[in-house]
Amino acid sequence: MPSALYAFVVGFIVLNAVVGMVTYVTLLERKFAARMQSRIGPYRVGPHGLLQPIADALKLMMKEDVVPRLADRAVYNLAPIVFLVPCMLIFATLPFAPGLGVADLNIGILFFLAVSAMEIVGLFMGGWGSNNKYALLSAMRAVNQIISYDLPFLFIALVPVLLTGSLKLSDIAAAQPDVLHWFSTSWRRSPSWWRASASSTPG
Repeated sequence: MPSALYAFVVGFIVLNAVVGMVTYVTLLERKFAARMQSRIGPYRVGPHGLLQPIADALKLMMKEDVVPRLADRAVYNLAPIVFLVPCMLIFATLPFAPGLGVADLNIGILFFLAVSAMEIVGLFMGGWGSNNKYALLSAMRAVNQIISYDLPFLFIALVPVLLTGSLKLSDIAAAQPDVLHWFSTSWRRSPSWWRASASSTPG
């Protein structure tokens, strides 16, 4: 199979698998929240509500596209695309199984961190393009919140990099073949963990 066709087929499978997984994890979350609140939750569409995510997707596609009258239409309409593309690109480097991945980059985790941080651009574009001061303030708050989450996430992501000695996500996954060799259970046996711990200590 040609490499371009292989990348397209694998990307199509991975994208649809991720979308399907997210929709049904959302259904599970709604069921769990309903249980906590002594409610039934989604139950009417399909057996035990299993077709509810499909009904929700159809409802979202039929919703009216409302654009504020004074908005910058180009920026406002481009914002969801700019926000969505990085969310999808981060799955390109994830190794779902040995040999199953869209792109096995040598700087995979660096690509993951850099691309995931780009979603703040689309978020800010939505607030700016709406030409509304309250929407802009809300977007600035959300951007600030995401940046504050990205910093500790960046430092945590460096731990498996130091333990493995590689930025390649497939190497990081291969270094943890079973539960006994997960970094969460075997980190104290690695000298790299002590170097990571010492480097994160202030002073």
